[in-house]
Amino acid sequence: MARHFYNIGNDLSNRYSQTGNLKDLEEAIDNYQHTISFIDSNSPHLPGVLDNLGNSLSDLYSSTGSLKDLEEAITSYQYAISLTDPNSPDLPGRLSNLGNGLSNRYLLTNDLKDLEEAIHNYQRAVSLTDLNSPDLPGRLNNLGFGLNNRYSHTGYLKNLKKAIANFKEAISLTDSKSPDLPMYLSNLGDGLSNRYFRTGNLKDLEEAIHNYQKAVLLTDPSSPALPGRLNDFGLGLNNRYSHTGYLKNLEEAIANFREAISLTDSKSPDLPMYLSNLGNSLRARHSLTGGPKDLEEAIELLKKPEKEG
Repeated sequence: MARHFYNIGNDLSNRYSQTGNLKDLEEAIDNYQHTISFIDSNSPHLPGVLDNLGNSLSDLYSSTGSLKDLEEAITSYQYAISLTDPNSPDLPGRLSNLGNGLSNRYLLTNDLKDLEEAIHNYQRAVSLTDLNSPDLPGRLNNLGFGLNNRYSHTGYLKNLKKAIANFKEAISLTDSKSPDLPMYLSNLGDGLSNRYFRTGNLKDLEEAIHNYQKAVLLTDPSSPALPGRLNDFGLGLNNRYSHTGYLKNLEEAIANFREAISLTDSKSPDLPMYLSNLGNSLRARHSLTGGPKDLEEAIELLKKPEKEG
């Protein structure tokens, strides 16, 4: 019975990955929970089932935003790790999954304890991963993400330097055709942008823009991540305009913000931010050129986020 429920859970989880049908994900979770009820607590298969349950609960949290789903995912990961042999090749992946769950809870609650624990798990995952493993870039990226968040919380520049180093190492180990590369490039861009704001070093901003641009070019046109990357690229160009005063940079920023908005669903929680960024850029262009249309559009765009808020 345990194997029966587990196989069904895996099939439903795989179908959810293809279709995004939330009903499949909810049924997968039910089947993983049934599996656990039929497995002996000493079974060597239990940690794997718990890890899969945690992954499905994490996916459910991403869809619903329910803290309860995230809490249950974290509990499943912690239980799985407690039952995993320290020498098991599965341990680094489970540590990384727990780190992701804790990072998500930190982003929701701003509890630094969760972030510290997430970073600890990411560090363990990296240290236990073989240097030739295809999983190493992703785990380095996760560690960089955690350190970048710690910098944002604490302001310690040392964390930001380490985050940038991890992002760069992840990219250096990633095949140019990997679907994960755009995300790593985008994260590196964020780290470099943060350092630019801290130090004012234009070299960091130029490198950030270069990485944002590459991330956009390598992102599938149908990817839901594309609007966010276009927005990031636009912000980088806008910051360059603020630093140099070159109108061309502002024009390119406006074009990227417009494209991000055109690809974003009207109910997306990110849309107000994109509208605001475009409005601010149009207002900046009005200040430079005096064009009345820019000011009129900027006012309308900046009103929209207020209405939706």
